[in-house]
Amino acid sequence: MKSAGKVRIPETYEDVGFDGTASCQGLAKEELQQLWDGVDDVYDGHTERIGRDRWFTLKGVLLWTMHDYPGYAQVSGFQTSGYAACPTCGPALSVARSSHLSKQVYMSYSTYLPMDDPLRGTWAERNNVAPPIPLDMNWWEQRWRDVEEGHIPAERAELKRWSILHRLPYWKIIFNLMIQHLLDPMHIEANVTKSLIKRIFGEKDGKPARRACEEFGVHPEAWIQVSDGGIESLPPAPWILTTEERKICKKRISEIRFPTGIQTSGFEKDGPKWPSALKSHDYHILLQYVIPICLQGLGTQDLRDAICDLSTIRIVEIDEKELFAITTLCKLERTLPPDYFDSQIHLLVHLVREVSICGPVHGRWMYWLERYMKVMKDDVRQKARPEGSMAEGHRLREAMFLCSNILEQFDQSSAFMLREIDETHLTSLKLIGSGEKRRLTQIEVMQAHNFVLHNSAIMEEWTAVYDDERRATLASRRRGRPVRFPSLREFMREKLLQPEALAESSGLYPPITEDIKILDRPPLTILVDLDPVEDVHESGRISSP
Repeated sequence: MKSAGKVRIPETYEDVGFDGTASCQGLAKEELQQLWDGVDDVYDGHTERIGRDRWFTLKGVLLWTMHDYPGYAQVSGFQTSGYAACPTCGPALSVARSSHLSKQVYMSYSTYLPMDDPLRGTWAERNNVAPPIPLDMNWWEQRWRDVEEGHIPAERAELKRWSILHRLPYWKIIFNLMIQHLLDPMHIEANVTKSLIKRIFGEKDGKPARRACEEFGVHPEAWIQVSDGGIESLPPAPWILTTEERKICKKRISEIRFPTGIQTSGFEKDGPKWPSALKSHDYHILLQYVIPICLQGLGTQDLRDAICDLSTIRIVEIDEKELFAITTLCKLERTLPPDYFDSQIHLLVHLVREVSICGPVHGRWMYWLERYMKVMKDDVRQKARPEGSMAEGHRLREAMFLCSNILEQFDQSSAFMLREIDETHLTSLKLIGSGEKRRLTQIEVMQAHNFVLHNSAIMEEWTAVYDDERRATLASRRRGRPVRFPSLREFMREKLLQPEALAESSGLYPPITEDIKILDRPPLTILVDLDPVEDVHESGRISSP
């Protein structure tokens, strides 16, 4: 085996697993290999009907992996930082490094647009740059061989190690697939949203970020100003909210009633600082539903439009969705400072491509895995004993679940019930604060009764007749003279429930059933205050108005 600098390419897979992937040796050598060897004598009645043997060997293969971006580097062997942070773009990735920032900046998203797109005019020097072609594993394998043979310097290699998955006998076939390692939309969305909020709240602002704007020639209104005495000052940046606007944004968020499990503490505190104890699902709710609404009237119009486009889910064709995502990044590039565009922002370009290849994102993000990891961590008991390990706790929980299916008088639902299920009042809504008892007014009782009449299925015919006559009456009124039209309950009483009008109206209106008569009865109100009322009966009820 030849050696090329720091890059080592083994000729056999016995040398695989160094440099951080040794922890996956058991997974590749044992579990995944056993799945590939399969289980013999598996019965399938359908194969017999189509003329094949009903006994076959059932095999399992690893189609692709899913992890966060640091785990992406450990399992795949690719670099996820620096000048080769994107395995899909490879060497064609547009990277710049400012002398004032301690990281690379990934900009120039207009190069991903069609050649005739108007947004390409933003960067005149890059108008003729073609979009990068997505690379597959066959290209990367040849890249490894070029480094091994000395055609490419080791310092320019975009891969750090062999993946332990190359040991699998079928992994070469997986090379023909377009994607082997999935990006995790959960972590990408959380990082993008958190970085965006840090910028608009001014928590990532400083002289290095302003000098980077001057170095890249963008946002001249935010460049550092030097007074006659040599004192440097930071002018207001267009992407940063003012102190009062930040307080208004936090106040709007604090007044929202979030679902159970969403972090809400911290927004009600005074001050412009953003809360720090937020999780990935919190940022998902904020980006998709909250931030576009709470920023109404705050900041610049370009900033609000770019954030709304970032949080918008459009049901369109995949090609249009990818173009929309790139256009949104171009808008953000013209609104936010260069230090915002790290490797996580660049990955938004490829999320739409993975949707077109792998299907909907709901089966490929790690929300369910993060929730299940909480359950697995709770299984750990005594760390100094094997009996208190996570594996033993998982076995115990599975055994209890299986035993609950065998026992006849065991309520299985009670063992796995959520903590906030209200068995008495089953509703999809949750009350805010404590209830207050009071007596309904006469107007409120009438409004409630009319609401029931208008929204009952058995009243659809009567509601249609009522709406037609109401529109006809309002259309025939004299201009400038108000006309009071009776409510639905009064309309029914006037037309049918009076004895003298019943004969005249026979056949002109829908029939009156027993259910309609029950609905027409006035509601009974219960006296809940202690003040004496003259019309209170001995039963504790009062007559309805």
